[in-house]
Amino acid sequence: MDMLSESKDGTIQNVTNDTTPPTTDKPIICVLDPSHNMFRVTRAKGKALASGGFGVTIRMEEEKDDNDEEEVTEEEVIEVENGMEQHTTQPSSLKSNAHANPSIFLFIEEALFLHERGLLQATMYQPSGESADPTILDTSQLHQLLPAMGMSLAMYLIFSHLRSQEFRVLRHDPQRFDILRRQIEHGLSKLESNRLRRQVRESIQHAAIPTIPMGDEHSFTIQLCWDCYQPNCQFAKTRPGLPDFYVAATYYSIPLVQFTELQQLVQDKCHGIPLKVATVSDSGTVVMFGVSEYGVPAIHDNIHDNNGEETLKAPGTEVIEPMMRSTK
Repeated sequence: MDMLSESKDGTIQNVTNDTTPPTTDKPIICVLDPSHNMFRVTRAKGKALASGGFGVTIRMEEEKDDNDEEEVTEEEVIEVENGMEQHTTQPSSLKSNAHANPSIFLFIEEALFLHERGLLQATMYQPSGESADPTILDTSQLHQLLPAMGMSLAMYLIFSHLRSQEFRVLRHDPQRFDILRRQIEHGLSKLESNRLRRQVRESIQHAAIPTIPMGDEHSFTIQLCWDCYQPNCQFAKTRPGLPDFYVAATYYSIPLVQFTELQQLVQDKCHGIPLKVATVSDSGTVVMFGVSEYGVPAIHDNIHDNNGEETLKAPGTEVIEPMMRSTK
């Protein structure tokens, strides 16, 4: 399968992408929902999404008939051990003309990743309204939606690189750490536990789109982009636990990141969570290395990995593991 790559001068190039054989089961079907800037899943089979850590459940408000006298219920989501969400309801003291139906939504990076592996069919309704049926999107059209939905190609390549190694990946939200820390406390009431689960879900839904800030060397500030979890972790979307590591991103060919910025990011934003920095080359190659806030500056700023290749080592930081590489 061919994949688009964004070059340094802004042009689009084709690069080879590793292929995954299409599944023999019916693919997941989703439709673009402009109101949420996400894809709403209309067909999914069993645990296909939940077991892989994809998607977020959002309540869809629907108008009810004014003459409908049914008691309005408030939905709660309780996550069971295997990561699936179980929806329960409880009576509410207030009545409304609207009720909420839960739907699973996918971000553009999730939809494109699954589509490239033959696991998902993405559709959208044409703005002109000429047809009542949604149009099926191909890979090229989904790539064109990336910038329209605020996601750069470089940032998607980082997401795809991590997901292809079966890491669970969430958009970073700076407020989520405190929620997760409270969530792992013992002795929480059922009401408090459900409230925290809802807050986690909302933090995933409303997390800012990961970006690589562009500017000169005086205004560039590297930032956290992704929360990542090991493939073998007991991952549940509304109770994921603390991340195994954070990911920040930059371009390989644009040396804007200062070493002091990396140290400051570790000290001020990571809360003891390991940090990995992902760099993306013009050809679409993703290179990642780990950074810590300690380390003795070396006379030579380069070290060698197990393959004899050079790895950047910043004074005042420490490369804590070999790089991971992928070429999309």
